[in-house]
Amino acid sequence: MKIKIGVFDDLKLVTNWLKESLKKFEDIEFVWTTNTIEETLRRIQLQPVDILIADVLTGEEVGLELFESIQRMEPCTKVIAFSQISDKTIIDYLYNYGVSAFVNKNEPIEELYQVITNVMHEAKVKHKHSTAPPVLTSKEILIGKYLSQGLASKEIATLTNNSVHTINNQKNHLLEKFSCANSTELVLKLCKMGYISV
Repeated sequence: MKIKIGVFDDLKLVTNWLKESLKKFEDIEFVWTTNTIEETLRRIQLQPVDILIADVLTGEEVGLELFESIQRMEPCTKVIAFSQISDKTIIDYLYNYGVSAFVNKNEPIEELYQVITNVMHEAKVKHKHSTAPPVLTSKEILIGKYLSQGLASKEIATLTNNSVHTINNQKNHLLEKFSCANSTELVLKLCKMGYISV
């Protein structure tokens, strides 16, 4: 019996490449590919698959809520996170959101295939002691983006129509939330976790 696969990535180049690359494995059946989170959730209800191969960081958002939604809607569907991220903390987080396995996009296609077959025949393994990542508001993400551009609190205050005091408070809250000593460390951590890009 063939393993039914769905693929989500916001880049069509990636979904097309995966479809072509996995064709050589006779026990794989591609059911659909999608490029948006909304379309993925719609397709998974209309045409359930055994395994969803899904990107983690997209142009829309960090895809953690997508994984959680899939596990609520179609608990029998197993999810393989497929991304270029390498931060162990983020990878650990994924298991709390219903992900069965993680494969780095730099791995050869044979590695992905091996993980697909393993996931299909094994129960999902949850990582112990992993905690959910901090949730950021859109305002906090905006401040993070401005900090990554090297803007000072005064400049951010002007751009966001806030007082310097308010911006400093929000920046200090972010530093505390992510256990960072300064803005540079905060920007690096936000980038590694996929909340912002530089």
